[in-house]
Amino acid sequence: ASSCYFPSSCFLSVPLISIQQETANAKIFTFALPKNQSLNLPISSCIMMQGRDAENNVVSKPYNPISFKPGSFSLLIKQYSTGTVSTWAGNLKVGDNVSFCQFKGNLKTFQFPFNGVKKITMACTGTGITPHYQALIPIIQNSSIQVRLIYGNSTFGDIMLRKELIQMS
Repeated sequence: ASSCYFPSSCFLSVPLISIQQETANAKIFTFALPKNQSLNLPISSCIMMQGRDAENNVVSKPYNPISFKPGSFSLLIKQYSTGTVSTWAGNLKVGDNVSFCQFKGNLKTFQFPFNGVKKITMACTGTGITPHYQALIPIIQNSSIQVRLIYGNSTFGDIMLRKELIQMS
């Protein structure tokens, strides 16, 4: 198996290439990788994003990419009023460089292709959709696993990846 593009020993910086508003308080951030380079992240795993808090101290938080293809990957980040990394990320601009690493503790042991599994029930709320969404893509494209997704948000407008989930259903 290929190892993740981001090392586990240090943070590596990549440029932000696009920002898309997803909901009133969530955005999809797409980052560039070298041409034809893949993230090589096991399904249902995350990477650590390094940011800054209000006092400019270095802080980090794990995020599950929602898309990774050769040359780029995307993160769905909800900005919380009390969130340090999410608030910092909410102020990013296209062209900014952001650092990531692959923290080995964030590699999940239950990974696609989920051998021997015939049915999966996924229960998630809000931004908890990201690890589930990450797994849904290969499940739908490459397996016969039956999926039941239980998903909740405060309002209809808060549903992240709504169009994509409807299309998958």
